[in-house]
Amino acid sequence: MPVSPRFSTLNQWLTWMETLHSSEIDLGLSRILSVAKSLDIFHASSAKVKNANCSSPTVITVAGTNGKGSFVRSCEAMLGASGMHFGSFTSPHILKYNERIRVDGVDLSDEFICDVFAQIDEARGDTSLTYFEFGALAALLAFHKSNCDYWVLEVGLGGRLDAVNIVDADFAVITSVGLDHEAWLGNTVEVIGREKAGILRANQTAVLASEDLPDSVFDVAQTLGTKCLVGGKDYTYEKTDGGLKVKLNNNNLVELAGVNLPIPSVAAAIQVMSLLDIAVQASEVRAAVADVKLAGRFEVVAAEGNVLVLDVAHNAMAMELLAKNIAKYADENEVGSVTCVLGMMADKNIAASLAPLLPIVSSWRVCDIPDNKRAATAEYLREVLIGLQPNLTQVAQHQTVSAALNECLGLNKVGDKPNLVVVCGSFFTVCNAKQYLNKVLGE
Repeated sequence: MPVSPRFSTLNQWLTWMETLHSSEIDLGLSRILSVAKSLDIFHASSAKVKNANCSSPTVITVAGTNGKGSFVRSCEAMLGASGMHFGSFTSPHILKYNERIRVDGVDLSDEFICDVFAQIDEARGDTSLTYFEFGALAALLAFHKSNCDYWVLEVGLGGRLDAVNIVDADFAVITSVGLDHEAWLGNTVEVIGREKAGILRANQTAVLASEDLPDSVFDVAQTLGTKCLVGGKDYTYEKTDGGLKVKLNNNNLVELAGVNLPIPSVAAAIQVMSLLDIAVQASEVRAAVADVKLAGRFEVVAAEGNVLVLDVAHNAMAMELLAKNIAKYADENEVGSVTCVLGMMADKNIAASLAPLLPIVSSWRVCDIPDNKRAATAEYLREVLIGLQPNLTQVAQHQTVSAALNECLGLNKVGDKPNLVVVCGSFFTVCNAKQYLNKVLGE
Protein backbone atom coordinates (compact mmCIF):
# COMPACT_ATOMS: atom_id res chain seq x y z
CA MET A 1 0.00 0.00 0.00
CA PRO A 2 1.41 3.44 -0.86
CA VAL A 3 2.04 5.80 2.05
CA SER A 4 -0.42 8.68 2.31
CA PRO A 5 1.71 11.82 2.85
CA ARG A 6 0.85 14.23 5.63
CA PHE A 7 2.08 17.22 3.56
CA SER A 8 2.74 17.98 -0.08
CA THR A 9 5.73 20.32 0.16
CA LEU A 10 9.09 20.12 1.89
CA ASN A 11 8.58 23.41 3.73
CA GLN A 12 5.33 22.10 5.19
CA TRP A 13 7.12 19.00 6.44
CA LEU A 14 9.95 21.01 7.97
CA THR A 15 7.62 23.42 9.75
CA TRP A 16 5.68 20.52 11.23
CA MET A 17 8.85 18.63 12.24
CA GLU A 18 9.94 21.58 14.36
CA THR A 19 6.83 21.11 16.52
CA LEU A 20 6.64 17.31 16.59
CA HIS A 21 8.80 16.76 19.69
CA SER A 22 8.63 18.67 22.96
CA SER A 23 12.33 19.60 22.87
CA GLU A 24 14.58 20.78 20.06
CA ILE A 25 17.43 18.67 21.48
CA ASP A 26 16.65 15.45 23.32
CA LEU A 27 19.64 13.12 23.16
CA GLY A 28 18.95 9.38 23.21
CA LEU A 29 18.72 6.44 20.85
CA SER A 30 15.57 4.60 21.90
CA ARG A 31 13.05 6.65 19.89
CA ILE A 32 14.93 6.75 16.62
CA LEU A 33 16.04 3.13 16.93
CA SER A 34 12.50 1.86 17.30
CA VAL A 35 11.40 3.72 14.17
CA ALA A 36 14.50 2.66 12.22
CA LYS A 37 13.75 -0.99 12.92
CA SER A 38 10.23 -0.48 11.57
CA LEU A 39 11.75 0.83 8.33
CA ASP A 40 13.70 -2.41 7.83
CA ILE A 41 17.05 -0.76 7.11
CA PHE A 42 19.04 -3.07 9.40
CA HIS A 43 20.22 -6.61 8.88
CA ALA A 44 18.47 -9.06 11.21
CA SER A 45 19.53 -8.78 14.86
CA SER A 46 22.24 -6.28 13.97
CA ALA A 47 23.10 -2.59 14.02
CA LYS A 48 24.60 -2.99 10.55
CA VAL A 49 22.54 -1.27 7.88
CA LYS A 50 21.54 -2.80 4.56
CA ASN A 51 20.45 -1.48 1.19
CA ALA A 52 17.10 -2.20 -0.43
CA ASN A 53 18.84 -4.83 -2.57
CA CYS A 54 20.13 -6.41 0.70
CA SER A 55 23.76 -5.46 -0.04
CA SER A 56 25.85 -4.17 2.87
CA PRO A 57 27.16 -0.62 2.46
CA THR A 58 30.40 0.61 3.98
CA VAL A 59 29.55 3.16 6.67
CA ILE A 60 31.82 5.98 7.83
CA THR A 61 30.72 8.04 10.84
CA VAL A 62 32.50 11.24 11.81
CA ALA A 63 32.29 13.14 15.10
CA GLY A 64 34.18 16.20 16.30
CA THR A 65 33.79 19.71 17.62
CA ASN A 66 34.97 21.19 14.32
CA GLY A 67 36.02 19.87 10.93
CA LYS A 68 33.29 17.28 10.38
CA GLY A 69 31.77 18.95 7.33
CA SER A 70 35.19 19.37 5.73
CA PHE A 71 35.89 15.67 6.28
CA VAL A 72 32.60 14.68 4.64
CA ARG A 73 33.10 16.94 1.62
CA SER A 74 36.64 15.59 1.16
CA CYS A 75 35.27 12.04 1.19
CA GLU A 76 32.61 13.06 -1.32
CA ALA A 77 35.27 14.45 -3.65
CA MET A 78 37.36 11.28 -3.59
CA LEU A 79 34.45 8.87 -3.85
CA GLY A 80 32.96 10.88 -6.69
CA ALA A 81 36.24 11.11 -8.60
CA SER A 82 36.60 7.34 -8.23
CA GLY A 83 33.15 6.67 -9.69
CA MET A 84 31.68 5.30 -6.47
CA HIS A 85 27.99 5.37 -5.52
CA PHE A 86 27.64 7.10 -2.15
CA GLY A 87 25.39 9.03 0.17
CA SER A 88 26.35 11.72 2.67
CA PHE A 89 24.52 13.28 5.59
CA THR A 90 25.58 16.57 7.18
CA SER A 91 24.05 19.25 9.37
CA PRO A 92 23.03 21.95 9.72
CA HIS A 93 22.34 23.39 6.29
CA ILE A 94 22.99 26.96 5.24
CA LEU A 95 20.40 27.84 2.60
CA LYS A 96 18.35 24.74 1.80
CA TYR A 97 17.48 21.66 3.84
CA ASN A 98 18.37 19.53 0.81
CA GLU A 99 22.06 20.30 1.48
CA ARG A 100 21.92 17.83 4.38
CA ILE A 101 21.18 14.71 2.33
CA ARG A 102 23.18 14.08 -0.82
CA VAL A 103 23.60 11.13 -3.15
CA ASP A 104 26.68 11.06 -5.36
CA GLY A 105 27.43 14.63 -4.31
CA VAL A 106 24.04 16.02 -5.39
CA ASP A 107 21.40 17.40 -3.01
CA LEU A 108 18.28 15.23 -2.91
CA SER A 109 15.19 16.70 -4.53
CA ASP A 110 12.24 17.99 -2.53
CA GLU A 111 10.16 15.13 -3.92
CA PHE A 112 12.58 12.42 -2.76
CA ILE A 113 12.88 13.92 0.72
CA CYS A 114 9.10 14.30 1.04
CA ASP A 115 8.72 10.65 0.05
CA VAL A 116 11.07 9.38 2.76
CA PHE A 117 9.54 11.77 5.29
CA ALA A 118 6.14 10.24 4.55
CA GLN A 119 7.49 6.71 5.04
CA ILE A 120 9.06 7.70 8.36
CA ASP A 121 5.83 9.34 9.50
CA GLU A 122 3.95 6.15 8.69
CA ALA A 123 6.50 3.96 10.47
CA ARG A 124 6.84 6.02 13.65
CA GLY A 125 3.26 5.56 14.85
CA ASP A 126 2.93 7.50 18.11
CA THR A 127 6.69 7.96 18.57
CA SER A 128 7.67 11.60 18.53
CA LEU A 129 11.02 12.47 16.96
CA THR A 130 13.13 15.60 17.13
CA TYR A 131 13.77 17.61 13.99
CA PHE A 132 17.29 16.18 13.78
CA GLU A 133 16.19 12.59 14.42
CA PHE A 134 13.61 12.84 11.65
CA GLY A 135 16.27 14.14 9.27
CA ALA A 136 18.84 11.52 10.25
CA LEU A 137 16.31 8.77 9.58
CA ALA A 138 15.48 10.38 6.25
CA ALA A 139 19.15 10.20 5.25
CA LEU A 140 19.46 6.55 6.27
CA LEU A 141 16.29 5.61 4.43
CA ALA A 142 17.31 7.60 1.34
CA PHE A 143 20.67 5.86 1.13
CA HIS A 144 18.97 2.49 1.71
CA LYS A 145 16.49 3.13 -1.11
CA SER A 146 19.24 4.42 -3.39
CA ASN A 147 21.42 1.34 -2.75
CA CYS A 148 24.45 3.52 -1.97
CA ASP A 149 27.65 1.51 -1.56
CA TYR A 150 29.14 4.06 0.86
CA TRP A 151 27.29 5.97 3.58
CA VAL A 152 29.14 8.95 5.12
CA LEU A 153 27.36 10.14 8.27
CA GLU A 154 28.14 13.28 10.26
CA VAL A 155 27.26 13.32 13.95
CA GLY A 156 25.02 16.22 14.87
CA LEU A 157 25.89 16.65 18.54
CA GLY A 158 28.31 14.64 20.65
CA GLY A 159 28.39 11.05 19.50
CA ARG A 160 27.32 8.48 22.05
CA LEU A 161 23.66 9.55 22.11
CA ASP A 162 23.48 11.18 18.68
CA ALA A 163 20.88 9.86 16.24
CA VAL A 164 23.37 8.55 13.67
CA ASN A 165 24.98 6.37 16.35
CA ILE A 166 22.19 3.82 16.00
CA VAL A 167 24.32 2.53 13.12
CA ASP A 168 27.45 0.47 13.69
CA ALA A 169 29.92 2.15 11.37
CA ASP A 170 32.72 0.27 9.65
CA PHE A 171 35.03 3.24 10.16
CA ALA A 172 34.78 5.92 12.83
CA VAL A 173 36.50 9.29 12.62
CA ILE A 174 37.03 11.97 15.27
CA THR A 175 38.32 15.26 13.89
CA SER A 176 38.72 17.40 17.01
CA VAL A 177 37.49 17.87 20.57
CA GLY A 178 36.89 21.26 22.18
CA LEU A 179 34.42 22.98 24.44
CA ASP A 180 31.02 23.33 22.81
CA HIS A 181 27.46 22.31 23.65
CA GLU A 182 28.50 22.07 27.32
CA ALA A 183 24.88 21.98 28.49
CA TRP A 184 24.46 18.58 26.84
CA LEU A 185 27.97 17.14 26.64
CA GLY A 186 29.77 18.36 29.76
CA ASN A 187 32.07 21.24 30.62
CA THR A 188 35.51 19.62 30.23
CA VAL A 189 37.22 18.30 27.12
CA GLU A 190 37.72 14.94 28.81
CA VAL A 191 34.00 14.48 29.38
CA ILE A 192 33.17 15.75 25.89
CA GLY A 193 35.84 13.49 24.39
CA ARG A 194 34.24 10.47 26.01
CA GLU A 195 30.88 11.44 24.51
CA LYS A 196 32.38 11.77 21.03
CA ALA A 197 34.23 8.47 21.46
CA GLY A 198 30.79 6.87 21.80
CA ILE A 199 30.85 6.29 18.03
CA LEU A 200 33.74 3.83 18.44
CA ARG A 201 33.08 0.10 18.35
CA ALA A 202 34.95 -3.05 19.30
CA ASN A 203 37.14 -4.48 16.52
CA GLN A 204 36.47 -1.39 14.41
CA THR A 205 39.06 0.81 12.70
CA ALA A 206 39.03 4.44 13.76
CA VAL A 207 40.93 7.37 12.31
CA LEU A 208 41.71 10.10 14.85
CA ALA A 209 42.76 13.30 13.11
CA SER A 210 45.26 14.34 15.75
CA GLU A 211 47.33 13.12 18.67
CA ASP A 212 46.06 16.20 20.48
CA LEU A 213 42.77 14.65 21.58
CA PRO A 214 41.65 14.13 25.20
CA ASP A 215 42.89 11.03 26.99
CA SER A 216 39.28 9.90 27.33
CA VAL A 217 39.09 9.23 23.57
CA PHE A 218 42.10 6.91 23.70
CA ASP A 219 40.82 5.28 26.91
CA VAL A 220 37.52 4.37 25.25
CA ALA A 221 39.33 3.01 22.21
CA GLN A 222 41.63 0.87 24.35
CA THR A 223 38.74 -0.48 26.43
CA LEU A 224 36.78 -1.46 23.31
CA GLY A 225 39.76 -2.81 21.40
CA THR A 226 39.27 -0.30 18.60
CA LYS A 227 42.18 -0.15 16.18
CA CYS A 228 43.17 3.50 15.89
CA LEU A 229 45.19 5.27 13.25
CA VAL A 230 46.26 8.57 14.75
CA GLY A 231 47.18 11.65 12.75
CA GLY A 232 50.74 12.69 13.49
CA LYS A 233 51.66 9.19 14.57
CA ASP A 234 50.32 6.39 12.39
CA TYR A 235 49.88 8.69 9.42
CA THR A 236 51.34 12.18 9.11
CA TYR A 237 50.47 15.36 7.27
CA GLU A 238 51.97 18.76 6.74
CA LYS A 239 50.99 21.91 4.91
CA THR A 240 53.42 22.82 2.16
CA ASP A 241 53.87 25.97 0.10
CA GLY A 242 52.04 24.25 -2.72
CA GLY A 243 49.32 22.50 -0.69
CA LEU A 244 49.35 19.36 1.44
CA LYS A 245 51.54 16.30 1.91
CA VAL A 246 50.13 13.18 3.61
CA LYS A 247 52.17 10.09 4.46
CA LEU A 248 49.69 7.25 4.90
CA ASN A 249 49.89 4.38 7.36
CA ASN A 250 51.19 2.17 4.52
CA ASN A 251 53.99 4.72 3.92
CA ASN A 252 52.53 5.82 0.58
CA LEU A 253 52.80 9.55 -0.03
CA VAL A 254 49.94 11.72 -1.29
CA GLU A 255 50.68 15.30 -2.35
CA LEU A 256 48.02 17.85 -3.27
CA ALA A 257 48.63 21.06 -5.14
CA GLY A 258 46.24 23.06 -2.98
CA VAL A 259 43.72 22.64 -0.18
CA ASN A 260 40.89 24.99 0.80
CA LEU A 261 39.70 23.11 3.90
CA PRO A 262 41.19 22.39 7.35
CA ILE A 263 44.28 20.20 6.88
CA PRO A 264 43.56 17.62 9.65
CA SER A 265 40.09 16.87 8.25
CA VAL A 266 41.35 16.50 4.67
CA ALA A 267 44.25 14.28 5.77
CA ALA A 268 41.91 12.08 7.82
CA ALA A 269 39.63 11.69 4.79
CA ILE A 270 42.56 10.70 2.60
CA GLN A 271 43.63 8.11 5.19
CA VAL A 272 40.11 6.64 5.40
CA MET A 273 39.77 6.46 1.62
CA SER A 274 43.12 4.68 1.44
CA LEU A 275 41.80 2.06 3.87
CA LEU A 276 38.87 1.58 1.49
CA ASP A 277 41.29 0.99 -1.40
CA ILE A 278 40.23 4.21 -3.11
CA ALA A 279 43.09 5.28 -5.39
CA VAL A 280 43.96 8.41 -3.40
CA GLN A 281 47.18 8.89 -5.39
CA ALA A 282 45.35 9.07 -8.71
CA SER A 283 45.64 12.52 -10.28
CA GLU A 284 41.88 12.95 -10.72
CA VAL A 285 41.26 12.09 -7.06
CA ARG A 286 43.93 14.49 -5.81
CA ALA A 287 42.60 17.22 -8.09
CA ALA A 288 39.05 16.68 -6.81
CA VAL A 289 40.14 17.15 -3.19
CA ALA A 290 42.13 20.26 -4.03
CA ASP A 291 39.06 21.77 -5.72
CA VAL A 292 36.71 21.28 -2.76
CA LYS A 293 35.29 24.42 -1.20
CA LEU A 294 32.68 24.43 1.54
CA ALA A 295 30.13 27.22 1.87
CA GLY A 296 30.59 29.27 5.00
CA ARG A 297 34.12 28.10 5.74
CA PHE A 298 36.27 31.19 5.21
CA GLU A 299 34.22 31.90 2.11
CA VAL A 300 35.48 35.10 0.49
CA VAL A 301 33.00 37.30 -1.40
CA ALA A 302 33.67 40.66 -3.08
CA ALA A 303 30.83 43.16 -2.73
CA GLU A 304 30.72 46.86 -3.61
CA GLY A 305 34.33 47.63 -2.76
CA ASN A 306 34.37 45.47 0.33
CA VAL A 307 35.71 42.00 0.91
CA LEU A 308 33.40 39.76 2.94
CA VAL A 309 34.44 36.59 4.72
CA LEU A 310 31.59 34.24 5.64
CA ASP A 311 32.48 31.70 8.33
CA VAL A 312 30.18 29.55 10.47
CA ALA A 313 32.69 29.50 13.36
CA HIS A 314 30.62 29.35 16.54
CA ASN A 315 32.88 28.09 19.33
CA ALA A 316 36.28 28.97 20.78
CA MET A 317 38.22 26.37 18.78
CA ALA A 318 36.68 27.48 15.48
CA MET A 319 37.10 31.18 16.31
CA GLU A 320 40.81 30.63 17.00
CA LEU A 321 41.22 29.18 13.51
CA LEU A 322 39.15 31.99 12.03
CA ALA A 323 41.34 34.59 13.76
CA LYS A 324 44.48 33.01 12.29
CA ASN A 325 42.94 32.93 8.83
CA ILE A 326 41.85 36.58 9.07
CA ALA A 327 45.35 37.63 10.16
CA LYS A 328 46.87 35.68 7.30
CA TYR A 329 44.45 37.14 4.76
CA ALA A 330 45.02 40.69 6.02
CA ASP A 331 48.77 40.17 5.85
CA GLU A 332 48.65 38.89 2.27
CA ASN A 333 45.96 41.33 1.07
CA GLU A 334 45.99 44.94 2.20
CA VAL A 335 42.75 45.87 3.90
CA GLY A 336 41.57 49.14 5.36
CA SER A 337 39.77 47.87 8.43
CA VAL A 338 38.30 44.68 9.89
CA THR A 339 34.64 44.74 10.89
CA CYS A 340 32.87 41.74 12.43
CA VAL A 341 29.17 41.16 11.81
CA LEU A 342 28.21 38.83 14.63
CA GLY A 343 25.19 36.74 15.53
CA MET A 344 25.42 33.82 17.98
CA MET A 345 23.31 31.34 19.85
CA ALA A 346 22.76 32.13 23.53
CA ASP A 347 23.75 28.61 24.63
CA LYS A 348 27.33 29.10 23.42
CA ASN A 349 30.25 30.24 25.58
CA ILE A 350 30.19 33.61 23.85
CA ALA A 351 33.01 35.27 25.80
CA ALA A 352 35.46 32.43 25.19
CA SER A 353 34.46 32.30 21.53
CA LEU A 354 35.00 36.01 20.91
CA ALA A 355 38.30 36.35 22.76
CA PRO A 356 40.49 35.23 19.79
CA LEU A 357 38.96 37.93 17.55
CA LEU A 358 39.47 40.88 19.90
CA PRO A 359 43.03 41.79 18.79
CA ILE A 360 42.05 41.68 15.11
CA VAL A 361 38.60 43.29 14.84
CA SER A 362 38.47 47.09 14.84
CA SER A 363 34.68 47.48 14.89
CA TRP A 364 31.72 45.24 15.66
CA ARG A 365 28.17 45.01 14.37
CA VAL A 366 26.17 42.69 16.60
CA CYS A 367 22.84 41.34 15.38
CA ASP A 368 19.58 39.90 16.54
CA ILE A 369 18.45 36.81 14.63
CA PRO A 370 14.66 37.17 14.57
CA ASP A 371 12.47 34.08 14.86
CA ASN A 372 15.32 32.03 16.35
CA LYS A 373 14.58 31.17 19.97
CA ARG A 374 18.16 30.05 20.65
CA ALA A 375 19.75 33.28 19.43
CA ALA A 376 21.42 35.74 21.78
CA THR A 377 20.16 39.31 21.48
CA ALA A 378 22.32 41.99 19.95
CA GLU A 379 22.17 43.82 23.28
CA TYR A 380 23.56 40.81 25.13
CA LEU A 381 26.36 40.34 22.57
CA ARG A 382 27.28 43.99 23.04
CA GLU A 383 27.37 43.53 26.82
CA VAL A 384 29.73 40.56 26.46
CA LEU A 385 32.06 42.52 24.20
CA ILE A 386 32.11 45.51 26.56
CA GLY A 387 32.83 43.13 29.41
CA LEU A 388 35.82 41.76 27.52
CA GLN A 389 37.04 45.21 26.43
CA PRO A 390 35.63 47.91 28.76
CA ASN A 391 36.97 50.74 26.59
CA LEU A 392 35.47 49.35 23.41
CA THR A 393 33.40 51.99 21.61
CA GLN A 394 32.99 50.58 18.09
CA VAL A 395 29.97 48.33 18.73
CA ALA A 396 26.76 48.89 16.78
CA GLN A 397 23.53 46.94 17.32
CA HIS A 398 21.29 45.77 14.51
CA GLN A 399 17.93 44.05 14.40
CA THR A 400 19.02 41.78 11.54
CA VAL A 401 22.16 40.57 9.80
CA SER A 402 20.88 42.20 6.61
CA ALA A 403 20.69 45.59 8.32
CA ALA A 404 24.26 45.24 9.54
CA LEU A 405 25.54 44.28 6.10
CA ASN A 406 23.63 47.11 4.48
CA GLU A 407 25.53 49.54 6.70
CA CYS A 408 28.85 47.80 5.97
CA LEU A 409 28.44 47.94 2.23
CA GLY A 410 27.67 51.64 2.44
CA LEU A 411 30.97 52.49 4.15
CA ASN A 412 33.71 54.22 2.24
CA LYS A 413 36.97 52.43 1.62
CA VAL A 414 40.03 53.50 3.60
CA GLY A 415 42.05 55.03 0.77
CA ASP A 416 42.44 52.41 -1.89
CA LYS A 417 42.18 49.56 0.61
CA PRO A 418 38.93 47.58 0.78
CA ASN A 419 37.21 46.99 4.09
CA LEU A 420 37.28 43.41 5.37
CA VAL A 421 33.90 42.38 6.77
CA VAL A 422 33.84 39.10 8.67
CA VAL A 423 30.42 37.51 9.16
CA CYS A 424 30.50 34.76 11.78
CA GLY A 425 29.06 33.23 14.94
CA SER A 426 26.51 30.75 13.63
CA PHE A 427 25.21 28.87 10.62
CA PHE A 428 22.10 31.05 10.95
CA THR A 429 24.18 34.22 10.71
CA VAL A 430 25.91 33.04 7.55
CA CYS A 431 22.60 31.86 6.09
CA ASN A 432 21.05 35.31 6.59
CA ALA A 433 24.15 36.93 5.10
CA LYS A 434 24.08 34.73 2.00
CA GLN A 435 20.38 35.41 1.49
CA TYR A 436 21.04 39.15 1.67
CA LEU A 437 24.04 38.97 -0.67
CA ASN A 438 22.11 36.90 -3.19
CA LYS A 439 19.60 39.74 -3.42
CA VAL A 440 22.19 42.53 -3.49
CA LEU A 441 24.56 40.84 -5.92
CA GLY A 442 21.82 39.17 -7.97
CA GLU A 443 23.31 35.70 -7.48
